[in-house]
Amino acid sequence: MVEPRRNGCVRRSRLHRVGFEKKVVCEWSRDGEFNVNALIQNLQIHRVEQGQLERVKAILERCEMYITSITLEGSCYWLAHFDGLEVGCIGLEHGTGASLIRSAAVLPEFRSSGIGRTLTLFALEQAHLRGDRAVYLFTSDMGPYWQRFGFVEVPLETLVQALPDVSQVQSGMCMGWLEQSRAWKKTLEPRGV
Repeated sequence: MVEPRRNGCVRRSRLHRVGFEKKVVCEWSRDGEFNVNALIQNLQIHRVEQGQLERVKAILERCEMYITSITLEGSCYWLAHFDGLEVGCIGLEHGTGASLIRSAAVLPEFRSSGIGRTLTLFALEQAHLRGDRAVYLFTSDMGPYWQRFGFVEVPLETLVQALPDVSQVQSGMCMGWLEQSRAWKKTLEPRGV
């Protein structure tokens, strides 16, 4: 697949070499898994079950991200699979009426392919389905990426007040990194609006 660039040059999609094709179909499988063909054919997202968190941690370590405070207690994680390979992950830590996106990662060799976007849209939909009115996250250097999804920077206290008991906030307070963090928020529209 050759993708045109704005300046008239063309570039071969990095993942075309490993068999990715972009499509526009989105479906739930009979076993309840979300098959994300919306952006990438052959990409599936599976919920992480008890005993599978090590697989999430392995992806995060390869992406040089923190693995502290990852737990299934009060949260959900998902793994993105492409042709049998685990290529990315994302998590949501739940509060009352709000969730925190965390551990959003795509393996370096699969970046710029739409996987991160697909995982983000999937997590936002999951938050919406559970009735959340807002989704928050921490990021120090990826603000422009999250702005594309409607996140705006908010005071750190806003996030802490909305989600004081989630694992990542508790970890940040205990380990002292919270004060150097930047908080972001996306307000979710109620269904039917």
